[in-house]
Amino acid sequence: MKKPKLFLDFDGTVFNWHKFVPWLDNVLVEHFQTAPGAFMESYHDHHKVVYGDLRLYHHNRHAKAVTGLPWKRVGEVISSSTHPHFCFAEVHAVLDLLSTQFEDIRLLTFGRDEFQRYKINLCDTLSTLDIHVVGEPKGDFLAREFADEPGILVDDKYPLALPDHWQHIWINREEQLLKPKKIKQNVWQISSLEQLPKLLASGIIDTK
Repeated sequence: MKKPKLFLDFDGTVFNWHKFVPWLDNVLVEHFQTAPGAFMESYHDHHKVVYGDLRLYHHNRHAKAVTGLPWKRVGEVISSSTHPHFCFAEVHAVLDLLSTQFEDIRLLTFGRDEFQRYKINLCDTLSTLDIHVVGEPKGDFLAREFADEPGILVDDKYPLALPDHWQHIWINREEQLLKPKKIKQNVWQISSLEQLPKLLASGIIDTK
């Protein structure tokens, strides 16, 4: 049996987009003289539901609506801006611990490749991982590309229709748990990534 892969979702799991969007709004004000709040207030208007509750963000259309310029030009300007740390506070320490438990740790994120990789590249630690940016439900992607391999996906969405041999660890930061909770077969709930290494090392989930 192959050793399981560990896949981490990006937005809401390791990346705090609630901090990122206001920052980007301020950068656009500084560099493009947009109205304060214009980007942030219209952010959700540029999402389109494509699968169930999966919404695809049209970053290029949004950038053009707010600045009059395509994202490529906007991204070039703001990529040189000094930026804060957008990962959740525990992410880097947890990744260090997980690297001792897993040989294969990857990011699996839904969205447009250009914009997702832009955000990922804001963090040097994350950009060194193997990255899969998909435009379909993650369960479909895993069933097609990793049909014969066991794995674990940590994601802030629930439920997810993952292949039978995959474990889903649902990170729900809205409900604070003292310890991980089993939801059903192959599905666990945690409230912080700090709880993940201990759960995986406990032997409850097969990681061998």
